[in-house]
Amino acid sequence: MTRAQSEHAVAVLIGRPPAGLSIPHGSLATRVPPVPVGLPSSLLERRPDVAAAEDTMREANAQIGVAFAGYFPAVSLSGLIGYSGNPFAAEFGPSNPVWSFGASLAQPLFNGGLTTAQVEAARQIYQADVATYRETVLSAIQQVEDALSGIHILSREVKVQAEDVRISREATQITLNEYKAGTQAFTAVVTAETQQLSAEESLLSTQGQLQADAVDLIVALGGGWSQSMLPDVTAQTSAIPPH
Repeated sequence: MTRAQSEHAVAVLIGRPPAGLSIPHGSLATRVPPVPVGLPSSLLERRPDVAAAEDTMREANAQIGVAFAGYFPAVSLSGLIGYSGNPFAAEFGPSNPVWSFGASLAQPLFNGGLTTAQVEAARQIYQADVATYRETVLSAIQQVEDALSGIHILSREVKVQAEDVRISREATQITLNEYKAGTQAFTAVVTAETQQLSAEESLLSTQGQLQADAVDLIVALGGGWSQSMLPDVTAQTSAIPPH
C-alpha cells in the first residue's frame, strides 16, 4: 500500500499519470552519493521557497516605484497653450490655462500626505519581504549544513559499526566451531548470535539514517548536482598564492 502510494507520488512529480509508473524492486544502497567538498550556495536558488521569496521581494521593490509615481501629476499634455500673466488679475482669474495647469502640478504634493504614506508603506512592505527572504535563505543553508553534518558523522559511524559486525560474525563462527567441538554449550552460540544480530541491526539503522540524510541534502539543495554546477577546485587552488 505504502509502496504504491510512493510510486504514485513520484509519478505526479515527474508529470505522469499515477498508474503509469512502476518502479522495480531493488536492494537498498549502502553508499550515499559522493558529496563534493564545496557546494555553491547558488544551488539554493532552485528551491521553490527561495525563488518565491525572491520574487515577492522584487515585486515589493517595484511597488516602491509605483508609489513614487503618485508624486507625478496625471495630466494631459495636449492643448496646453495659454497665456501667462498675473494670476490675481481679474481679467485672468482661475480660468488662466497656465495657472490652472500649475495648480494641477502642485496638487499631488498637497494631498494630505497620502502619497508620502503610500511610499512609506511600500518601503515597509519591501523591508518585511527582504527579512522574509533572508530568513528563507538562512533556513535553507541551515538545512543543507544539518544534512552535510549528518552525512559526515553517520559515515564514520557506519565504518565503526561495519567493523563491529565483522568482529561479531567472526565471534559467532568461532563459538559455533567450539560448540561443534564440544567445548562450548549451545547457549554460548545463542548469545553470540544475539550480539551479532544486534550489531547488524544497528548498522542497518545507521545506514538507513545515512540514506535519509542524503535525500534531505538533495531536497535542501533543491535538487541534485552535476559537475558543471560545481566550482573548479583546481582553478581555485592554483589561484591561491604560495606561502
